[in-house]
Amino acid sequence: MTEHEPLEVLTVAQVLANETPEDPEVAYRRGYCDGWIEAANTLTDQQLYDKLFDHWEKELAAWRREKPPLRRFEFPPRLAGMNDGSN
Repeated sequence: MTEHEPLEVLTVAQVLANETPEDPEVAYRRGYCDGWIEAANTLTDQQLYDKLFDHWEKELAAWRREKPPLRRFEFPPRLAGMNDGSN
């Protein structure tokens, strides 16, 4: 059996001191996408759920993975075919 070095126990302060802060735009996009799918998961209308899931899986996932633009807090891609009240 080989000898192992003892594990170093870190305090919460040590862990937080070594973390790079999350970019606000990245956090916004992550939170938006997480909220979108959580809301979709509450639906009982399968056709509407499928439309929202498809948008989350394609357009929103691509938007979330984009490098944040120089201009902050860009709106997410719109769901095609939904009436936004501007008609």
